Amino acid sequence: IYSRFEYSCEDIVAEVDENNSIYETNETNNKIEIPIERELCTGQANLVAKSFKLINPEEVINGKLAVFELIIRNIGEKITRNVEWKVVIKNTDNTLDNSTIGSLAPEEESVIYSTFEYPCRTITAKVDPNNKITESNERDNDLDYPINESICTRNKIMPAKPKEKEGVIIEFKIDK
Repeated sequence: IYSRFEYSCEDIVAEVDENNSIYETNETNNKIEIPIERELCTGQANLVAKSFKLINPEEVINGKLAVFELIIRNIGEKITRNVEWKVVIKNTDNTLDNSTIGSLAPEEESVIYSTFEYPCRTITAKVDPNNKITESNERDNDLDYPINESICTRNKIMPAKPKEKEGVIIEFKIDK
């Protein structure tokens, strides 16, 4: 029997016929304890947005969805669970996509494909955006993808507008 489950910081116990409802000549071999690697449960995690890129930028056309690849890696010493991520228009609360992935062991990474309409604004991928996971470094959780002017010019895409909300920061550039 094969079983798959998230890594835990508790020892794993596998047991058959736990109530001894089946007569056996040896009732002492129905249980096995599997100790966990304790070093995966000490120290701190450190989640990083390792890579954030647009897949096939030459295929992005006006009004169509763009596919972005986000790689999240745990470079810390401790396993993490329920890692949240989101993609926002930079310096706004305008979320383009978000979700949660399962656990990440030390040195493990997860590749996420996120699809949304190309915004023609600089966007930011945020890992653990609400700082729910205690990390050894909280400053490496965000990664920007700068606006690709050629896509916007080629397709005459207008910059996405942030949701109207009090206190929203609007970026703009003034040429002299």
